[in-house]
Amino acid sequence: MSRHLFVFDHPSRCIVGAIGEYPDQSYYLQVTQDEQLISVELDALQLRLIAKRIDQLLDDVGDYYNLRIPHRSRRLEDLSPLDMPLDSEFLVGTIGLAWGEEESAIILELLAFTAGDFDESFMMSDDAEYGPDTVRILLHPQLARQFAHRTTVVYTAGRPLCPLCGEPIGPEGHICARLNGYRRDLSDVIDRLTDYQR
Repeated sequence: MSRHLFVFDHPSRCIVGAIGEYPDQSYYLQVTQDEQLISVELDALQLRLIAKRIDQLLDDVGDYYNLRIPHRSRRLEDLSPLDMPLDSEFLVGTIGLAWGEEESAIILELLAFTAGDFDESFMMSDDAEYGPDTVRILLHPQLARQFAHRTTVVYTAGRPLCPLCGEPIGPEGHICARLNGYRRDLSDVIDRLTDYQR
């Protein structure tokens, strides 16, 4: 099967949105450039990691290259929903993230899910004739910060936050880093915190 490579080097819009009610939501990344619009489906963990890694990468790039990178965003500029009709190109399996020095932008690459072992030579490659379909997006720092912030907002929507680590708690609970990976009943943790504060 021949590979389709969709490149968005100057996207006018790049957002994440959710369809459905929590906890049965489906998450989509949608990117637009000129008249081209592509949507791909992701899972909740992928969303969380993308947002964290983009912010972390921008912080590191700013420090390493001594660049003026916008601070982490605190308010959303794009509150509009996903464009409809929603037609997902593919389910994302592998995600690549890098800093493009020439472009002064984050390169976000989303590869279609494939069964079996993944060949890393497909990542950030224009040469592969065969392989998983790929969406490559260049996000300049301001757009990248907005994208990361909206992704975090979408991911955490409807979920209570852990009072210890600040991460969202799903219906099955969550493994809290502050509790060294142990699962505990949240009400027990809150009771202990309340007793400690008295």
